[in-house]
Amino acid sequence: MTNTTSNTAGAVVPTDELLSPVRDLRIAGRWDLGLLRLRHGYRQQVHVDGVFRAGPDGKDHAVLAAPRAFGAGLRDRAPDTVRRGWAELYLGLIADNLFAEREFAPRH
Repeated sequence: MTNTTSNTAGAVVPTDELLSPVRDLRIAGRWDLGLLRLRHGYRQQVHVDGVFRAGPDGKDHAVLAAPRAFGAGLRDRAPDTVRRGWAELYLGLIADNLFAEREFAPRH
């Protein structure tokens, strides 16, 4: 099962393409683009058919794992503490809302 979304132009974009590595995330602008991709991937998994659906039930676990791995990479490559904090925030949202692992959500 491939999860897809429509962009503003109406084209369908596979989730794995949206979460593919961004070249040289050490550059702040590219890192920011990576965060936008993470936010979009997260939103695709938590809002299914326009409805908020927390937790992993009924979702493809491989697809759910993609935003978590991508977010960890962003966190590890953050060029400053503010951006690292944004990545940690999304890792917490992913742990809590996608995997129902509130106890594993990073503390802020």
